[in-house]
Amino acid sequence: LSDSTANIYLNIASILAAGLDGINHGCKLRPILCGDTTTSEEGEEAPPPISLPCTLEESLAYLATDECMMNVLGEKLSMAYITVKKAEVEVSAKMSLEEEVMQALE
Repeated sequence: LSDSTANIYLNIASILAAGLDGINHGCKLRPILCGDTTTSEEGEEAPPPISLPCTLEESLAYLATDECMMNVLGEKLSMAYITVKKAEVEVSAKMSLEEEVMQALE
């Protein structure tokens, strides 16, 4: 998942790589969930939802252990990306939400 500040080229490359990795490993799509998320569209009991990282810090930890994404990005780019984003986490931890918004709008 990403937002409008994401690099579109890295975003698309990551989505395509994840899809190809899933195809190559024979992964099956999760069922489409209906309303209460315990029943699939076909009426079958659905597996529990996978929780996504809640913070940028958690996301970076997952990225660092994701062999597929690290290979797609390459060692230099992936390490540079993670380093820059960790620095952003440190800077934003010292700011109020209003300050973060103002910085993003500059």
